[in-house]
Order: sequence, then structure tokens, then C-alpha cells
Amino acid sequence: ANEKGYSYNLNGFGSVIDLYKQYTSDGSELEKLAIKVHLSYDPNDKELKRYNLREYNKRLSRACAVHIKYKLYAILLDKYSNDMKENQKLFRTMHSKKTDELLFRNEHDRWVAYMRSIGYISVKTDIVKKYYEKNKHYIHYLARLHPALVSYDELDKVSKELSKITSKKINLKESDKMIVELLNKF
Repeated sequence: ANEKGYSYNLNGFGSVIDLYKQYTSDGSELEKLAIKVHLSYDPNDKELKRYNLREYNKRLSRACAVHIKYKLYAILLDKYSNDMKENQKLFRTMHSKKTDELLFRNEHDRWVAYMRSIGYISVKTDIVKKYYEKNKHYIHYLARLHPALVSYDELDKVSKELSKITSKKINLKESDKMIVELLNKF
């Protein structure tokens, strides 16, 4: 309960040790999964230079790694076990195009919530055009501006606009899809 006596009614997932001992060492299973998440975003970073370059990259990948357990739990419900390999195998049997679309949307919603929680705000592509010329990136890390902080249904439109600005093919839905594919790979 908070200072006014209101309860937040939060229910933890996993044991107390799981909740509070996420990243105690670089060799933890969760850190290894976070690195796999990063490599799914950035497959060319084999030496993890970009992973270690920005705390943003580590935190984003770690938040996603933590959420993978929650995704599996939400999908498997009473069939969920502590054996992640078993959960993976069971997930594959339930996997379909319909579940994929739901998971893509869920991943995007999770990512948007995370990004907003660390202070990022959505930015229109006409503003992106102004700062892209100087920093050659459509994300403005210092000002915490990101054009993909929109609904999942708006991502195709924003992708097309960013592709015009950057002269590169951009598919903002691709990141959501890569993370969902990790459910089969980790």
C-alpha cells in the first residue's frame, strides 16, 4: 500500500529471487537472452559493440527479455512450467498466424509502454526530417523522440514516410516480428 493506504494490487510473476535477482552477473540466463534479443534487432553486431555502446540498447533488450517469460506465461497459462525448453516446445504446438498477429501487436504495445516509461515521446515525421539531416538517424536519443511510438496499425504509414526521409527501406513492424520469432529460438 502507498502512503495514502491505497493498494496497487500488483502480483509478481515468479519467485522473489526471480523478481529481484534479474541482472546480478553478466553471465545470467536473462542477460544471455537480452543479448539474443539485441542480436535479433541488430544481427551484424556479433562483437556486441553497439550493445555495450549505449545503455539504451542494453535496457531495451533486457526489458524485452524479461517480458518473454510473461508472454509465454500468458499464452500457456496452466501449462506453463519452470522448464523454458518445455515451454518453447509447447508454444510451437499452439503457434499459428492468428497468434502471431496478436503477439506482434502485444510486443509493439509492450515496447511503446516501455519507451514512454523512460521518457520517450512520439514525433511526427516532418520533425524527424529536420533532425535526420544532422544526425542521420530517425531516433533522437538526447531529446527522446521516436516516430514509432504510434499504434501498431499506424506503423506501415510511418515506415513509408521514414523510408522517404532516409532513402532506406524501413519496416517498423519488423522489430516486433523478430522478437516474437525469439519465442521459438531462445
